[in-house]
Amino acid sequence: MSVVPLAAAGPECGGKAHALGILLRAGLPVPDGFVVTGPVDRATLGRHLGDHPVAVRSSGLAEDSVTASFAGQYETVLGVRGVDEVLAAIGRCAAGTERGRHYREHLGLPERPIPVLVQALVAADSAGVLFTRDPRDGADAIVINAAAGPGAPVVSGAVTPDEIIVTGAGPAEFRELVALGRRCEEILGRPQDVEWAIRGDRVWVLQSRPITRLGASPGRARGPARIVCSADDFARVRPGDVLVCRTTDPAWTPLFRVAAGVVTETGGVLCHAAIVAREFGIPAVVGLGGATSRFADGTVVIVDGAAGTVTEVS
Repeated sequence: MSVVPLAAAGPECGGKAHALGILLRAGLPVPDGFVVTGPVDRATLGRHLGDHPVAVRSSGLAEDSVTASFAGQYETVLGVRGVDEVLAAIGRCAAGTERGRHYREHLGLPERPIPVLVQALVAADSAGVLFTRDPRDGADAIVINAAAGPGAPVVSGAVTPDEIIVTGAGPAEFRELVALGRRCEEILGRPQDVEWAIRGDRVWVLQSRPITRLGASPGRARGPARIVCSADDFARVRPGDVLVCRTTDPAWTPLFRVAAGVVTETGGVLCHAAIVAREFGIPAVVGLGGATSRFADGTVVIVDGAAGTVTEVS
């Protein structure tokens, strides 16, 4: 079957859909949908689509695993409606990306198919990411990154979110979200990285995957600051440089294979750039306002991922 209801999703539907299927079957608030695991025609797709906008996302067989998140490495298309738009979005997600190939090769992973998840779109009042352990030191705490509106700017690092750290039940306004994160960890059996959204008085789970690495990247990085404003600057980055930018688009992942460290002006500790930097073993400092003007291009700096500091070497 090339179309599988999300409530029936198993391992053949990829990491993202499989986890959400488990949570949906356990009664957690997951937007319903289906998974496309192979070629699908217009008539078949039409039978599964309603008239509401949907989110179309990759659910690769190697994605959202214990060792590799693929955070931001594959396509997501939001707010599409109708058979033709959804078919086109499915094609984009199933095709993979060049950045995904670089990421996969860096981690030594084989190429595998990419099933595609289609879900009802949640028009969020607020959204973000929740880790059931503090990624900086592995402490038993709930770490929440949140912002008003949809979650895409939070997970991509385009904004610097509010950060809340909860060690008990938490403030009343976050109690339901904290309980939901802990429930995801209980059901899935290990610390979780949870994307969530709130619409009205309801909290939705959009994704739950294992935290791939706890603790800041080991040691510190020293090297010349390389100010990167756009893809036009990529060729200027040399091995050992410290990448300094406003934010990192997922297409910038190949630079993580070259850079000794990463510094961004926006983003939180749970954004894609921070996750991928930890997986690649390079220190990252995110949300350092004014970084691109604070350090002159070529100035030698020391990046301390554990302390969250960037120091100019005089």
